[in-house]
Amino acid sequence: AELSGGRQRPLVAADGSVRIEDRGEGTNLEEQKAFQQGRKCIAVITEAASAGISLHADLGLPEAGQQPRYMIAIELPWEADKAIQQLGRVHRSNQRVPPKF
Repeated sequence: AELSGGRQRPLVAADGSVRIEDRGEGTNLEEQKAFQQGRKCIAVITEAASAGISLHADLGLPEAGQQPRYMIAIELPWEADKAIQQLGRVHRSNQRVPPKF
């Protein structure tokens, strides 16, 4: 799942060819939903799309969406409060299992 501020993204077809797809207004919400329901196993998130989202293994999700979360932070912000906010995307109350960082 890609949650970003990007307007386009590359898609690779089964034959290896690459095409560019425009990302519409609701793309980030669709990608988040696919990740939370277990239809996508990896979520790549930029700071531009990280405000106000929850990606933890909530007990209210379908069982496939309650899988453990593993967060790899490529570049944390300089401000400590923003860094804690990013880490909190996968670590909230009512979760099945805590994340690993």
